[in-house]
Amino acid sequence: MKPARLPKPPSLRGARLPAGSEPSSGVRPAVNQAVQDRYLRQGLSTDVAPRALGTYLATSPGLIEEMREAMQCRQWQRLAELAHKFKSSAAIVGAEPLYEICSQLEAASEERSGTEALSHLKRVEDEYGRVRLSLEAREPDAEAI
Repeated sequence: MKPARLPKPPSLRGARLPAGSEPSSGVRPAVNQAVQDRYLRQGLSTDVAPRALGTYLATSPGLIEEMREAMQCRQWQRLAELAHKFKSSAAIVGAEPLYEICSQLEAASEERSGTEALSHLKRVEDEYGRVRLSLEAREPDAEAI
């Protein structure tokens, strides 16, 4: 069986959501600001949160690429570990929908369910795009370094 091939997501560099444009049609926002504030702002100086978000934005594409490679090679344990790692990062920045999708990817990987894992990985990539736009709109200084 051939390894699954995933298309590379389009570049979001420079894309921005207009202020106040989070969906109001019942779609959950990509980032829960209260959660983000609790994790990133509590007791931190004002320049630490943008740096932490910048690190998240800089390292996330590499993690997604590693997940793609693990999926292509059917390395289920590795994919589950990477999904767990990305899930933790999503929790810290308040990306609740991304956290949930990563949980589903982790579970599908542990069950060695290739079809489900591939579906969840595509959803992770899409949701990360929303998270990235949301974070960059809120914290312009947090762009990936």
